[in-house]
Amino acid sequence: MLPEVQNLFGNCLMMVVIDPPRHVAGRILSEGRRLRRSVLWHPGVLTRFGMEEFKGEMDGLDYLVLNEHEALAFAGTHTLTESVIAFNKAAPKMKILVTLGSKGFAFYDKGKQLKMKSVNLAKMGRKIVNTTGCGDAFVGTFAAYKVLGFGDIEALKHGNMAAALKAGRPETRGSPTREELEQFYQKYSA
Repeated sequence: MLPEVQNLFGNCLMMVVIDPPRHVAGRILSEGRRLRRSVLWHPGVLTRFGMEEFKGEMDGLDYLVLNEHEALAFAGTHTLTESVIAFNKAAPKMKILVTLGSKGFAFYDKGKQLKMKSVNLAKMGRKIVNTTGCGDAFVGTFAAYKVLGFGDIEALKHGNMAAALKAGRPETRGSPTREELEQFYQKYSA
């Protein structure tokens, strides 16, 4: 590994690994565990390999993030409940975040489940324009708020709001600024 990359990894608070090539994912996940960094992994298309392919690397994960379809494919199961059970067996300390599209998200931690509905854009005077990138906005915001010192629940709520605001924009990469996110969060969060 290049010294610059080692230095970068050594100085980070959280490693957010989103959909890299297979060999890169395994190396980053292993390095995160070695450095004892908080690691969030969103495998994306790598779910096609199945969870068995990554069992060794999953043990040190703090967060696994998938959408509902990816969760079923990755675990090789038929229901989300079966998937969560399989993930917990592979990495008992890992927290699991499953994005559910327009239905919101589900968060699993030590056998407990939290489900939260998506933010209602109509109540904010907005409408859905483009949902491409909403999951990425959610994950990026969640990770950023974790690094800022927020607990899981508050970081999840901010991520949920960011995904909703992204859906109200035509751009694929139209995530809100922190200022915009905070304004809407203060005004519309329960």
